[in-house]
Amino acid sequence: MTGCTGIADSFLSSLLRGGDRLYIPALIGGWVLTWLLMYKYHWMVMLNTFLLSVVFIEPAPCDILFVLLFIFGIAGKHIDLARLKGYKSAVLSFILFAIVNTLQLFNIAERWVGIRYYAITLYLVVFCLYISIYANRDNMKGLLAAYVVSSTISALLGILAHLGVFPTILMYDEYSIKGFFKDPNVLGPFLVPAVLIMIDDMGKRRLLSCPIWVYPAVIVINMLGIIATFSRGAWLNLLVCISLYFILNIRKIDFKKVNYKKLLVYAAFFAVAGFLFWNYGLSRDFKLFIFSRLGIQSYDADRFTVQNIGISLALDNLLGYGPGQFECTVMDQIGVKFSSHNLYIRLLVENGAGGFLIFTSGLICIFYRLILDFRLGRSYAVLTPAGLSAILSGIMVNSMVIDTLHWRHFWFFIGLSMANVILGEGKKIENKGAG
Repeated sequence: MTGCTGIADSFLSSLLRGGDRLYIPALIGGWVLTWLLMYKYHWMVMLNTFLLSVVFIEPAPCDILFVLLFIFGIAGKHIDLARLKGYKSAVLSFILFAIVNTLQLFNIAERWVGIRYYAITLYLVVFCLYISIYANRDNMKGLLAAYVVSSTISALLGILAHLGVFPTILMYDEYSIKGFFKDPNVLGPFLVPAVLIMIDDMGKRRLLSCPIWVYPAVIVINMLGIIATFSRGAWLNLLVCISLYFILNIRKIDFKKVNYKKLLVYAAFFAVAGFLFWNYGLSRDFKLFIFSRLGIQSYDADRFTVQNIGISLALDNLLGYGPGQFECTVMDQIGVKFSSHNLYIRLLVENGAGGFLIFTSGLICIFYRLILDFRLGRSYAVLTPAGLSAILSGIMVNSMVIDTLHWRHFWFFIGLSMANVILGEGKKIENKGAG
């Protein structure tokens, strides 16, 4: 702990020498923060997870806090770097991906854009590896609970924004919510894992010590939030997650014990409620907006064109153009700056065939182990292998229509998956017929 105290003393001494009028509040705040990082470290990691939904500024609060968590985590021995050896294939893939990005910095067109993009990528790789070696069977519940609470509050605030609660902050436009994100296309996918986490844990209720009705309530709130973002990618993400999850678990469902009469009553209730809300709760303009979101948008053609150009550029330069260079490289071709709106095309263009294969091989290793553990019935801390597989699969499909490389929650769940694979190694096999 002496290393942590030394950091705090150095920081506070510099504040005192500055002579700022606010040095006393800063002094108190610094000591409180230092005390929490030293003695309530897991609380701060949970806070950092909660703050993943507050990213309307850069760097986001969770980014600043993570730097302190990383420093105090090493100094206070809260993280064990030796655990990186527990899943060498995936760890090596992401480290090699970071090295490829580093080497490409020496030959890029837009240097400062590339350095900034590279720094964010490197930070997220470190964040992922940190989660993979910090999360364990004792603290996993707290991390996932913090994520679900953060997601549910974000969804609830977005729904309230439609009722006039801080719409200028929480709304992206007249109809779509964004919460404390910059874009509905990121808020929507952020809410999806919370739905899967609640569905996955509803049977055993290991995550939340609460009445059973809280689980469906949280699921409904998050699903309403996903709908209210009007993000087609988020809708597809949710559909893939739920479909894959139930496909993987279909053998565990005892259809003879299903109360079909109760299901029919629930279905009828929601059908009637939906009918009444559609006919009497929505304006004509809102209905037209919803119909417009269900079809092809005018900008979709531009995206497809840019993606075709991206594929051509990737074939012309198999080594890649460097981190953050997609937009400027496309602009050289067509005179207009466009994002790729596709993770895989961005990787091919910026990091080349090698970088693409290295990154995807890391994900393939994780999926392989998750499916293997699912087939063997291995026990994870909270989420099941099926739940994690569904969450990552939804994000990977979502990645076909948006750039997800810098999504914090994407790397959060990659790290959690790696942690669970390491923790599940050698653990007692569960009865496959259970549940």
